[in-house]
Amino acid sequence: MIILLLRNSYFIAEDLYLPGLLAQLPWSAETLTRSMFGHLMPGFVAVWKAVASAGTLSWPLVGVIIVAIHVALLVGTVRLFTALHGRRWWVPLAALAASLSLALLSCVVWWGAALAPGIGAVAAVWVWDSTVRYLRARSAPRLLAVLLTMVVAMSFGERQILTPVYILGFILLVGIAPLSTFRARWRVALGGWPAWTAMAVVAIAFLVVYFLGGYREDSGSTAPASAIATYMGRSLVEGYLPSVLGVLPGSSPPILGWVAVGIVGAFVVFTSLKSVRSAHAWLWLLIAYVLCQLPIAVGRVGIIGVDAAVDMVRYYPEATLLFWIAASVAVSAAPRMRDVTRQRTVIAIAAVIAVLMTAVWAWSAATISNTSAGVASKRFFSQLADPSSKLGAALESGEVRMLTVPLPDKVISEGMYPWNLSDRIYPWVRRGTEMTSLVEGSLMLNKDGSGSTPMFTTIHDVAFFSGPGCTSSDEQPVSVLQGRLTPKLVGGMVRMTVSAKDPAEIRVLSRRPDGSTWPVDNQSGPAYRIPSGVSTLVVPVAPIAADLVTLRVEFGGTVCVTAADLVRPVYR
Repeated sequence: MIILLLRNSYFIAEDLYLPGLLAQLPWSAETLTRSMFGHLMPGFVAVWKAVASAGTLSWPLVGVIIVAIHVALLVGTVRLFTALHGRRWWVPLAALAASLSLALLSCVVWWGAALAPGIGAVAAVWVWDSTVRYLRARSAPRLLAVLLTMVVAMSFGERQILTPVYILGFILLVGIAPLSTFRARWRVALGGWPAWTAMAVVAIAFLVVYFLGGYREDSGSTAPASAIATYMGRSLVEGYLPSVLGVLPGSSPPILGWVAVGIVGAFVVFTSLKSVRSAHAWLWLLIAYVLCQLPIAVGRVGIIGVDAAVDMVRYYPEATLLFWIAASVAVSAAPRMRDVTRQRTVIAIAAVIAVLMTAVWAWSAATISNTSAGVASKRFFSQLADPSSKLGAALESGEVRMLTVPLPDKVISEGMYPWNLSDRIYPWVRRGTEMTSLVEGSLMLNKDGSGSTPMFTTIHDVAFFSGPGCTSSDEQPVSVLQGRLTPKLVGGMVRMTVSAKDPAEIRVLSRRPDGSTWPVDNQSGPAYRIPSGVSTLVVPVAPIAADLVTLRVEFGGTVCVTAADLVRPVYR
């Protein structure tokens, strides 16, 4: 299933621009601790920089890494369940169910999500395993394993600071011994003080860097209390519990979600009645779930809304792994049935449910594979990334150049400007891709990956052409557009028809509300070069308020603007 998901997907969103951004930065503590969307994730940055060192975006390379991540997850869960319950026949099955859960599979189709929260969740499993094994048989190597795995987990997101809290709560409420009393569990917890100290040192170090580094300023707005409460309730029954049994929230029929909730509820009640330890495990899971999802409710619900957050299965990886830990306790603690007929009945019912939910899981996984943004991205970049394609051959021969335009929102969000511009991404998809801002002789990618002559749609009632006019390097800039450019003008471009007797270098400027003048694309790169004769130039418009667009000649003779308007690229 993981291979199928990888075959249908490709880089999306920040996957497309992070190589270009991070490749410019040196290997240093400042680079590793830079804010990544409001998070402190030095491990995330380190892996990305290592991948970017290849000089191109390689999906096969990251595919190998993603497979390795899931192998590590499977091995870690087998080790953890074995450490908790001994060698049981069902341990590999439970580990497989946890490692192939929808929350983890949804991270496969997005490289960025495979790193965080993906690697963070996997590392947390190894923190669990190291800690449980240390508590059972204390030794310096096992304590070192606790320390190192905690460092790795924290390196992929500060949310993993809660991992020791989950483990301590499990020790006190459930215990690592089947028939332990609270006093015995308390002694185990106290005896593990070196492990708690090691994890606390790592957590405190990361927290100090986090709070002193201004990461919260980049984390977005906090959701109101009412939205947080709504999310916590709805996500439990509409997103989390259905997803652990293979039902995909937002895509599967709602009745399947409620059936899954009913099955989980029946399992919880049945096992709790049979074993006090199972009841304690489910109580622990409920508390852990609240702690696990509360940071997401606070940080993400205010940005994407309750409905989208509930259906976002990749927000549940840690909570899903916690569910399977609790479920493993329930299975392990269940007393053997003396009535053979009743035992066979329970086994038959469990087998039927397992078969049916496996079928639902397979459908959900296929839905993730076929509907993820990576599918559209793979199609969009297919010919550009393939040297043997018609487009690849044309680019290789130097016959054409690709036009610098904002990419489709389906591939990378318009809100990521200027990193959504094709000149930031195409050279990473295909090394050596030549870019241009001149429409003549250039190509744009279509949705199916082919290249064609650029097409645009006009943005009306925003700005009007204030020319024609001419200027030179020793004259004042000439007015191009007058009107009202707003931050909401996302994906817009200034299209100008210019004429010059000799080649020239120009800058296209905008006047801000405070009277200052900046490049209309808000970039400090080299000036635009135009050839002699008549040509059409397109320049991205930064989503910043402005009321005037002008053209200034940096080098060369007289340049005249004969037409100008605001446009957006059309992807056919």
